[in-house]
Amino acid sequence: MNKIIFFLCIIPLRLFPAAGGNNVETDLSDFHKACFYGDFVALKKMAKKDLLTQELLSSITESGKTSVHLIVEGDAQSVATPASYKRVLSLLVNKNGLLDTINKQDADLNTPLMIAINAKSVELVNKLLRNSASLGLKKRNKENKTAFDLAKEKGNIFKDILNEKNFALADSRVNSKPHSKNKEE
Repeated sequence: MNKIIFFLCIIPLRLFPAAGGNNVETDLSDFHKACFYGDFVALKKMAKKDLLTQELLSSITESGKTSVHLIVEGDAQSVATPASYKRVLSLLVNKNGLLDTINKQDADLNTPLMIAINAKSVELVNKLLRNSASLGLKKRNKENKTAFDLAKEKGNIFKDILNEKNFALADSRVNSKPHSKNKEE
């Protein structure tokens, strides 16, 4: 009896993300849902049927999120296990479809790397960097911060990935003046 009650409580969380408090759009495609939920099996089936086209891999949601954004956000919200998201990201990287989307900014101007850094997801940050994610020294989010700025704020957690040499190199490239925001003085 307890298993049935548990199952009935979990179904609404899985099928209706808003019921579980996850911040995900309600009208996502099956592809985007599989990315958010870390559903490797569903994506593998799509790949076997040659459904993971370049067009699909580079598609964005209404709020400007790519498949990579959704993978990282799902991981940040612990919707599935971190290993699931690593497998999903690896599958999509192997399809060569992420080069166009791995550094895109969403409606909040965050790149997937920025979201992973904020979530302190060391494994996904490492995986993104190994697959052409950029520290995006010219890309700033709505808080006027780069991925590098966010990583530095998190302190030692990213020291192994972004070693001192990378920090020094990034520091030398960062403009001393942040992008202005039409402020009258």
